[in-house]
Amino acid sequence: MRESTHSLTMSAPAVYRITVPGKLGDDFARHLEGLNLSEITGNGGTWVSVLVGRLIDQAALCGLLNSLYDLQLPILSVECIDVEATDRESTASSL
Repeated sequence: MRESTHSLTMSAPAVYRITVPGKLGDDFARHLEGLNLSEITGNGGTWVSVLVGRLIDQAALCGLLNSLYDLQLPILSVECIDVEATDRESTASSL
């Protein structure tokens, strides 16, 4: 995993990895707004769904977590795996 030199803020786009127990299935995958869905077997042969993708800000992250809550899916983990530069940071670093 590559470490980001950008700091996470409430409005920064970032890539997240979210894991929940069970299989979410194709119906849910259609509503993931560009996130990749992987379903893997965990310890003891139980299924775990892993969502990975870019979210525009933490409000989008909260919306996704609320959708999972509405489906009564416990959240096993949420990881921020990469933070993208904001336009301001991109411009400053190119000067």
